[in-house]
Order: sequence, then C-alpha cells, then structure tokens
Amino acid sequence: MASRVVLHVGAPKSGTTYLQSILFASVDRLAEHGVLVPGEGVGDYARAARAVRNRTQGRGPAMQTWRSMLAQVRDHDGTAVLSGEWFCLTPADLVPRMLDQLAELGGAEEVHVVHTTRALTAVVPAAWQETVKLGGTQGLGEFAAGLEDDDADRWSWWALQADRVLARWSPPVPAARVHVVTVPPTRTDPQALLRRFAAACGFDPAWCDTEVAQPNESLGVEAAELLRRLSPALTERIDFDAAHWTDRYRWLRRYLGHELLVPAAGSRIAVDPDTAAAVGARSRAMADALHASGYDVIGSLEDLRTPPPEDAGGVTGRRHPGEVTDTDLLDLAVPLVADLLARLRSEVLDVEESTGSYRDLPAGESELERRESR
Repeated sequence: MASRVVLHVGAPKSGTTYLQSILFASVDRLAEHGVLVPGEGVGDYARAARAVRNRTQGRGPAMQTWRSMLAQVRDHDGTAVLSGEWFCLTPADLVPRMLDQLAELGGAEEVHVVHTTRALTAVVPAAWQETVKLGGTQGLGEFAAGLEDDDADRWSWWALQADRVLARWSPPVPAARVHVVTVPPTRTDPQALLRRFAAACGFDPAWCDTEVAQPNESLGVEAAELLRRLSPALTERIDFDAAHWTDRYRWLRRYLGHELLVPAAGSRIAVDPDTAAAVGARSRAMADALHASGYDVIGSLEDLRTPPPEDAGGVTGRRHPGEVTDTDLLDLAVPLVADLLARLRSEVLDVEESTGSYRDLPAGESELERRESR
C-alpha cells in the first residue's frame, strides 16, 4: 500500500498540462525511485474526477477507471502522485468520501493535497481562450463577469480561486499537509514550476524527463477573436451537438486552434482596466487568505499579487479583444484559408495516390500524371 498519496487538485490554467506531460513521460523513471503515477494519461484523470464528484458513482466507465487507479495505489509501496485539475470540482461534502476510498480501497496511509495557482489576472484571459477553442462565443468581459456564478460548469471562482478550492479539502486534510505551489509570473526559468511541484510531492525533479514537456499553448488575442467570430458559422455547418464529443477537441481546439492559429502568435490577451482592477484585488485577497491558512507555501505568495509581465518570444505586448480590428482579422484569415486549402489538396492527392482513383483534370490529365511527366 502507498505510504503517501499526493493529490494534485488543480487549478486549471496553472501549468497542469505542462506538469502532467512530464509526469506521464517519466512514469518508468519515477517508478525506479518508488514514485507511482497511476492511470494511463490525462483521460483517466478526467474520468476519475467525474467519478469522485458523482453522488451515485455506480459501475460506469468513470468509476471503473477510478477503482483501477485505487488498485494501483493499493499495490504500490511508496509515494503515489495523482494529478487531475478537475479534482478541484469535487464538492466539499464528497471530499471525505474520496479520502475514505483512498484509504480503504487504495490503502493510503497519508494523503497530501497539492494545489498549483497563479495570479488571477493571468488566469482570466487564459481560461477565456480555452472556452473559445471549444466553440465559445462569449466576449472576454462577459466571460469574466460570469465567473461570479458558482453554478457555472468549470469556469467560476469556485473552481479557480485557490483559497476557495482548498477550503473544501482542509479540513478534512490537515493544513500542514496542504501544499500551495505558486506559478512563477515570468518564464525566465522554464523548470522553476517543476522544481516547486516536485518539492511539494516529495520527489527529485532530476528523475523526470523534461524534454517532452508540453505546455498548453496560448492563442494570441487576434487568433482568439477570429476563432470566436468564426464559431457561430462553424457550428451552423458542423452539428457538433450531434457529432461525437471529441469532434470539438479534434477540429476546433487541436487543428484550427493549436495547429493553425497558435503558430500565428500575435499579442497576448489583456482584460479591460475595470476587470483588471477587480480581478487584481481578488487575487491579492486570495494571497492574503492563503497566508492566513497555515498551508505550506512553495514559491512566493507575491507571485499572486503581481500582474503578469510581458513575455518575450513571438508576442508583442497585450491587447484587449475589443481592440482587434477587422484588418487584424483579415491579415490572419488570409494565410489561414491558404493553409486550409493546401492541407486539403495534399490530403486529397495522398488519397488519390493510395487508392488509384485520380480525379480527371479538364484536359483529361490527372495530377499524378502531370507530376510524373515533369
């Protein structure tokens, strides 16, 4: 049985993708040092998070995944690290049940909670663009105002504000076993977050393979605004509600967002001055609450009080989406359409070559024949 179980319970948009990519790539090396990372990847943790917040649980795939992870923990002698940002959605009254299951089914002797968090002024634009990548049409200001709704699905201060999340976990987890890891406000030291996280979990970051780290890449404000404006037309032409749920991830988020628009870089996303002032005050209050909590803080709470500085490398300052002009969008859309046509052409030609079904040109000459005649 695991002598020490570490639950990484978010927050979303706090470096979780980066940390999880390193954890899952380092499973074997960590295991050599007695550290277990159960499950088969982020999909298992999304299912496990659904299972622990499901009041009936039952026998569905999510619960099966959670029980499988518990069995891995039970069979392990050492430290187990479970990292799932959506564990942050577990209601306070269901946290004891999760801890009981870790003890009874997983054999956990001691549970620690780790929470990575960053300045909320950085969280808001990062969270907004995640909704846009999946077809969201809300403007940034409307999205920020909606964070006040605790009943909102995923994106609310209830899920994003560290002191509110951790108040659901401690008690019953003693404050001394709750570890707050602050995200550095600059990227000058790419491995600083990993070192802080590893210290909270109790393993040496040298045991990790950092060459495979995959941060959740951000859209520039121009790209985010273009995608937001495209979404109604895309939804009209592609019935995402009737399609498999992965279609949004595959075509909007991964292909259009990450493959085509992320490389376009652009300006970083800024909130309007009134929102920045309100969110900045909330972030400072969060830091004060964490300071008074008795939690173990790794990093500096000043990281949560400081507005994020400008980042170098492919981005040029910050702009509010409302400042993006139609000319900006046209400049981005023209090469995007060209990229889409080039990809379509390449894939059609590949299919024609592999199947031998060449589409005749007006003169009766196939593209393949034309290629071969050169």
